[in-house]
Amino acid sequence: MKTQTSQFFAVLTVVLVLAALPFSHVLAQDESAAQLPLVEAGYAPAGEALSIAAHGTGRTTGHIADLSVTNLGDAPLELPSQLVFIPSDGRHQSYVGRPAPGYVIAAGAKAVVPLIGYCATVRLPPVPPGEPMPPPEDWIVATGESGPAAIPTVENPAPPGAALVPGSDTPLPRAVSVNDEPLVAAPLLFAAVSLVEQTTSHLQESGDITTPFSANQERERQAVNQQTIWIFAAELENDPYTQEQFASRLEAQYEDSTGVPIAEASDEDREQLEQGANDFWGAFELVGAEAKVINVRSTGAEARGATATGTETKPKASAGSLVSDEQEPPPEEVADFACKASEVINHTPRVVDATVSDSYGDDETRKKITDGLKEAVQSENNVYATATPPSTVYAIWRDDHVGGVASGYAKSVFLEDDGQEWVWYTDPIAAHANGTGTHTLTFTHGPECTSVVAGAASMWIKASSNAFDPLENSIEYFRALDAAKEISVKFATRKLPPGLSDAIEAGVDAITDPSSDTHASAMGGATLTVGGKTDRGEAKNNVVYKREDKEDKAIIGGGATVKKLKATDVRPGSLTSKITASAELKAGASGNGYAKSNLESLYGTILVGVCECPNGILRKVVTDTSQFTKSDVSSALVNR
Repeated sequence: MKTQTSQFFAVLTVVLVLAALPFSHVLAQDESAAQLPLVEAGYAPAGEALSIAAHGTGRTTGHIADLSVTNLGDAPLELPSQLVFIPSDGRHQSYVGRPAPGYVIAAGAKAVVPLIGYCATVRLPPVPPGEPMPPPEDWIVATGESGPAAIPTVENPAPPGAALVPGSDTPLPRAVSVNDEPLVAAPLLFAAVSLVEQTTSHLQESGDITTPFSANQERERQAVNQQTIWIFAAELENDPYTQEQFASRLEAQYEDSTGVPIAEASDEDREQLEQGANDFWGAFELVGAEAKVINVRSTGAEARGATATGTETKPKASAGSLVSDEQEPPPEEVADFACKASEVINHTPRVVDATVSDSYGDDETRKKITDGLKEAVQSENNVYATATPPSTVYAIWRDDHVGGVASGYAKSVFLEDDGQEWVWYTDPIAAHANGTGTHTLTFTHGPECTSVVAGAASMWIKASSNAFDPLENSIEYFRALDAAKEISVKFATRKLPPGLSDAIEAGVDAITDPSSDTHASAMGGATLTVGGKTDRGEAKNNVVYKREDKEDKAIIGGGATVKKLKATDVRPGSLTSKITASAELKAGASGNGYAKSNLESLYGTILVGVCECPNGILRKVVTDTSQFTKSDVSSALVNR
């Protein structure tokens, strides 16, 4: 029969990766000849070509943060997997980590890249899931080069702890505050992390460490690395993280896991708990000593039961029984050791196709209009212009949505600010845009785990158009004008030279001519694919204002056409939601009145995944929404 302690170790969430001790700060520095990584302030790989923001995952070890990376350049860029130090905001842990390798972001695309690493502040909690971390400009970055360690002197330095200059037998000359002296602490932490990782792997391969996690090498590696780094970081500040504090946390988690107060636990449980704590701590100190990052304060790892030299002192229950698959599953966080989730979001570059008829203004005026439309779409602001100058057409694709506006104006367009010279005709103009967006959620795990991802995507496309006929219900007026026109023209032409009289007659004809052929149209189409399920469709709408003589009704078409698309699927392991969309808008004008069309769209997708392993469950959600909609508010914001 398994004891409460055996079950406890099976579900242990790495107290080993939990922080909960009172916090304190200390300062100081001096000089050492050992080699350390060179660092610089600010994280900006590829300069301004990559825009990066970081958000917490709620984890202390492993996948510690998500980096939202946008490629603002015109060529694919790879995010380098270099060491970074993220300082504490005063409420949450500081971190040391590296972006997961192999992420190449296409031009104009966005990707979410996991940051893999460790906590460097044992006495503060992790940044909660989704909460922003300090900005990259506040981070410290390893340059890839090394140089002599320089620990500057300070007034009234605090005495050193048991931390060594990593990789040497040289004690630090004074305590160093991780948060108050990040440029000094970061090189020491970077060197310690690299040495601890190498040493843990070597000692695991040689069988020189045994812990209650030894049946799961990855889980053991994460726990030993994190705890050893915590010991080093605490000694760096001469604010020791001790075996007693570690054991106290194990006891507290035992009580939470079993519901049994430690004082009421059986003798066997207390003995196994104590032996497990000894084995863990012996492994931490052995790695710290072998990596040459700490000068072990106590009497040595062997005295506490660790198998540092091949002489084992095991708990009564074997390491294998402590992680038996028959025992209850661990909390969700532990699943990170066996199951990894990754998300990739990619959008083709944003497209803005804008044209202003040559009949409107001059080259400089038209360029100013089209440049303004393009800037609005390329910016991060989601407010677009829906009120446009006469005879303007534009179409857009931007991160999962399409839209646009087309306007056909003729007689209402004035060429002169202070005159009345009307434009009677504008050439037909058109604009096109298209693009693709994908969202993928993937789980990677061993054969003992199962994973499933469910996804859905939906889109609403609306094409609408309308026209204005200033002559509707006014044809009788024009019939009356005809009689007045004949009299006035005959009278005028008898008084003027032939050339000028012809011009006057033509001008009067133009003013009283009700003929018009003005049009505007909008078309939007999309294909949604989620896994193996697809939906496609388009929305079209057009209006024509056409009058050849003096008929009263002249508007054909108009109104609105709406198309709704949706797709859903469920797949094991990985699922992709994809949208491909296009927009086409056209307009032209002659004669009276105007015509206008609009294309609007709303898009949303969600991917929900669950990965279940013997040691826990990992859940992940990916969502994205976008829209182009016509509104008086957006028009006012753009035009103010």
